[in-house]
Amino acid sequence: MKQIISKEDVSKAINDLTDQGKKTTLAAIHAALGGRGSMSTLVRLKTEIEAPTDTSNDSAEGLKAFRAVWSAAVDEGQKNQQARIDELIESVSAMAVENDRLEGASLAANNHATELELAKTCAETELRTFKDGVEAELHHARTALAQAEARATDALQKLIDSQANDKCQMTAMRAERDYAVNKAHDIEIKLARALAFLEARSIPANGSN
Repeated sequence: MKQIISKEDVSKAINDLTDQGKKTTLAAIHAALGGRGSMSTLVRLKTEIEAPTDTSNDSAEGLKAFRAVWSAAVDEGQKNQQARIDELIESVSAMAVENDRLEGASLAANNHATELELAKTCAETELRTFKDGVEAELHHARTALAQAEARATDALQKLIDSQANDKCQMTAMRAERDYAVNKAHDIEIKLARALAFLEARSIPANGSN
C-alpha cells in the first residue's frame, strides 16, 4: 500500500536532488522519497511546486505546458510501470527456474531416501537371516555338546562301575587265594603232625609192615 506524501515532502526531495546536481525526474523524486507515494500524486504535487505563481497559469500557454508535463509524467510512469512489470516477469522466471531446480533436487533426495530405505530393509533382512542361522547353529552345537557330555558322563560312570567291579573281583580272588593258601598251610601242618605221629609209633608212612 502506497504511503501518503505531502507537498512539502516532494519539495524537499526536489531541493535535495537539485543541491546534489541531479535531475528532478519523477523516478528520481520517487526514489528520494523511499518509494513512497503514487506517480499520479507525484505528478500533481511536482506540477503545483514548479508552476509559476503569476496568472499565466490560466493562459493557453500555461495549460499547454501543464499538459506537456502531465504527458511526460504519464509516459515516465508507464515506463517505470513497464520496467517494474518486466522486473517482476524476470523475477517470476527466475523463481520458476529455481523452483524447477528445487523440485529436481527434492525428487533426487526422495529417490535417494527410497534407495537408502530399500538398502536398510535388505540389510535388516540379511542380518535377521544371518542371526537366525547363527542361533540355529549355536543351538545345534549346544545340543551336540550336551549329548557329548552325557555320553562322557555315562562312559565315566561305566568305567567307575567297571573299576569297582574289577576291584571287588580282585578282592574276592585274593580272598580265595588267601583261603586256599591258608587251607594248604593247614593241610601241610596236619600232614606234618600225622607224619610225626606215625613216626613216633614206628608206623610206616606208606602203611607197609
